[in-house]
Amino acid sequence: MRWLALIPLVLLVLLAAAYWHRDALPEQKQALGRDDPALALLPWAELVPPALRAQQPRPDPKHKHVGESAGLGGEWRLATKAARSLAPTRPELDGQVVKLRGYVVPLTMSWGGMREFLLVPYAGACIHTPPPPSNQIVHIVAAEQVKGLRSMDVVTVSGRLRVLNLASDVAASGYQLEANHVAPNR
Repeated sequence: MRWLALIPLVLLVLLAAAYWHRDALPEQKQALGRDDPALALLPWAELVPPALRAQQPRPDPKHKHVGESAGLGGEWRLATKAARSLAPTRPELDGQVVKLRGYVVPLTMSWGGMREFLLVPYAGACIHTPPPPSNQIVHIVAAEQVKGLRSMDVVTVSGRLRVLNLASDVAASGYQLEANHVAPNR
């Protein structure tokens, strides 16, 4: 008779395990919309005006932390943040249909999935380090909820690109992409 009391507990454990593993299954990560194979991947460097490309350093993959101990106070951080949020964009890209691949930085999440997120060119951007310049951050607005996406997942996104400066709690973006296709890279 004692073992009958364990049945609800075992069922609860099994349901919890199934819930936590649902995102790990590749078939759970659904693509939104259809991919256009004729659309070439836009390199991240193309979002930066040509005259500035040579001046822009690549991010340090070690993600060094700079703070008070380095003798750099709040004024320096504010000036750096302002400069990054005002990075020049390319107005000629406005309205073009593009395809980008990058890392997900969530803005809003719900049980139904994610509809808005930032797309960044390298892992750890905006989360563990200062954000990249705004011309290297794209605010993605998907047509529908995308299920199974998590922070720092690599995705390919396509849709209409807008040159639009937006500020969020996480970072400022220089572009917005109205996504009709979002697909996790496996």
